[in-house]
Amino acid sequence: MPAPLQTFEEFQSSRREKMEQVSSDLLAKKEQTIRDMQEHLQDLMVQLGAANSDLADEERDFLSKKENLLTQLKRIKANADTKYSQARMEHLAQMEALQRQYNEALEQIQISMQQLAQQPPQPEQDPRLQETHIKMKNFEDNLRKYKQTTINQQIDDLTDTDNDTLYINRIQQLESQKRELLGQIKDDEHTNQNRIMELTMMLDEQDSRFQTEVEDLQEKMNKREEIYKQQLDKLYLELDKIRDKRETTMTARQEKIAALQAQIDRVENEFRQKLKDASHVADKLKTALVNANLRKTEQLKIEQKRSAEQRQLMQESFQLQQQNYTMQKELQKAKEDSALLRRELSAKIGPRRTASLFL
Repeated sequence: MPAPLQTFEEFQSSRREKMEQVSSDLLAKKEQTIRDMQEHLQDLMVQLGAANSDLADEERDFLSKKENLLTQLKRIKANADTKYSQARMEHLAQMEALQRQYNEALEQIQISMQQLAQQPPQPEQDPRLQETHIKMKNFEDNLRKYKQTTINQQIDDLTDTDNDTLYINRIQQLESQKRELLGQIKDDEHTNQNRIMELTMMLDEQDSRFQTEVEDLQEKMNKREEIYKQQLDKLYLELDKIRDKRETTMTARQEKIAALQAQIDRVENEFRQKLKDASHVADKLKTALVNANLRKTEQLKIEQKRSAEQRQLMQESFQLQQQNYTMQKELQKAKEDSALLRRELSAKIGPRRTASLFL
């Protein structure tokens, strides 16, 4: 049986269904593409958020390390300033003590020298010399009294030779005592000069020792300053390394963010281009469907005008189909008869001879 001829309404309905199916397929494809793009965009945004989070964590770690290093630097600097101030105060105290001792010793020497300059024959600091002067003064007084007495005796008795001899001996004894006393005075002066020299040498030695201590203290302070300077240089070097590392990390993160942003832009551009292409394809399909509908409408109009001819052709076609069907049935029957005959001949004369007969 031939397929029944579709009416114009059925054709429009089927065409409308096909267009709706195509539109729904295109819309579903667009929605799936949009969902894929959105998922990819969300993945990129998640990666970007993770990169920003890592960058923020590293920046917080850097700031924490920076604060710790700055705190250590401030503490070291405060300790250095405190130690420097303490050492400076100790140094100044030692300087003041040594200067005070030096001034006191110098004042004592000046007082001693002034006393020696004012009263060289009678140094008050030596009791033996004072005792000697007292004895000498008493001796001079006794000598004057003795001379006065001797003169009076000479006036009274000029012929007394024993008294003259005694007087001469006494004079010689006094002269000897005088020489001894002068020698002792010179020895005392020499002793005082030696003491002055010893005091001067002692002051020079104290001054030299003081200068040595000052130089040692300055050397210690210079060493401490050098150590503090090395520590500060080391800390600044570590800060520079951390700063360089942070800049390198920031540069890498910025490059990664820029790459992700470029990838996002590329995906968005591809998505827009695909949407644009899909819209263009949809427009083309819509135009093609409209044109097909127009052509089909015209064709249906023509077919409606030639409905009589078509019905006749349909009838002739139906008859031809019936004839064809009858011929196919006869042909099928002939094939079956031929196959049956071949089987019978094959059973009787063999397959090869049977095949040679049908060649």
